[in-house]
Amino acid sequence: MREDAIVMDAAEVRRRLKSVTRDKVLRAIADFDVYYPKNDYEHWLDKRIYKYAVVYEGKLYPPKYVMELATGVGVSEGLAGGWGKPYGVNVHFKHEGFRVILKPTL
Repeated sequence: MREDAIVMDAAEVRRRLKSVTRDKVLRAIADFDVYYPKNDYEHWLDKRIYKYAVVYEGKLYPPKYVMELATGVGVSEGLAGGWGKPYGVNVHFKHEGFRVILKPTL
C-alpha cells in the first residue's frame, strides 16, 4: 500500500459495495471498455498477481478494477478481493449474477 493512501472505514467500504447494483457494474464494464478497448489495463491478463476474471459477454475483466469503477473505492482504500471475505468483490459479482473464474494463463 502507498504511504499516502487513505484507508476508508470498513463500514463505509461495505456500504459502498452493498450499494452496487448489476446496472452499476454494467456501467463500470462499459467504462472499462471505453478506457481500455484492447483490455490492456496494466497488462492484467499477462500478470500472475491477477488471479480472477469477471466474464461478461465472452470478455474477461479485472474484478477489483471494475468494482473500483463502480464504487469509487480503490484497493488501496480498503476494497477487498477474493472469495473468503464476506464483502470481497468476487462474492459481490456472484451475488449480482456475474460469473467469476480463475483467470486463464496466457
